Amino acid sequence: MANESTQVQMGQGAPSQAPLWQAVIANTIADWLSGSARHKREAEQYLFNDNMDFPLVCKSAGIDFGTLRARLEKLRNGNASNCDRGLAS
Repeated sequence: MANESTQVQMGQGAPSQAPLWQAVIANTIADWLSGSARHKREAEQYLFNDNMDFPLVCKSAGIDFGTLRARLEKLRNGNASNCDRGLAS
């Protein structure tokens, strides 16, 4: 998960860095779905409540954070079949 120092480094989200930030998001989602209890709590906090770093990481990954968060919310509420593709911003 990102911190203040990564905010400076990420800048405007250079396309060459997108796969790195996509991997950060994918790993966080994996922790949320199947990590240890502590990792699940931390990942959930980051994915659903972080309004500083999470949007910046998503932007750097080329993903619309609002759309991703809404789809994760559907998954959390048991509506995974309603999650379609197309997260790119």
